[in-house]
Amino acid sequence: MQNSQLFRRGVVLPQNREAEASLRLNDVSENTPVRYLKIGNQQEFELLWGVGIFQRINAYSNGLIDDYEECFVDASSMPAVLKAIKEIQFSNNPHDMKTEHFLVSLSSLASEAASLGRPLLFVL
Repeated sequence: MQNSQLFRRGVVLPQNREAEASLRLNDVSENTPVRYLKIGNQQEFELLWGVGIFQRINAYSNGLIDDYEECFVDASSMPAVLKAIKEIQFSNNPHDMKTEHFLVSLSSLASEAASLGRPLLFVL
């Protein structure tokens, strides 16, 4: 199954080398060991897009996270991901609780990715 079929609108952390290889080959199953942070619906995606989290991660990590695309952000870029999250969280722009919950969860996922030495896959 393709990544976008199983993980549409979310962020995926492969838990081991085999899972990372499956994701990179775009050939996964429900048994592929990953952590998956789902974006609940289109409205939640638009709120996240509106606060600029994906654009800021791109700017700091030289990523290409975009709508209807898949993008790997390597483990070496997790400090940049965490910096982007913190800047959004502590900006003067207010955001709702769902956005804040997503940012906290993404921060946890990015920290785990850094400790495992694994990338994050953004499937938007």
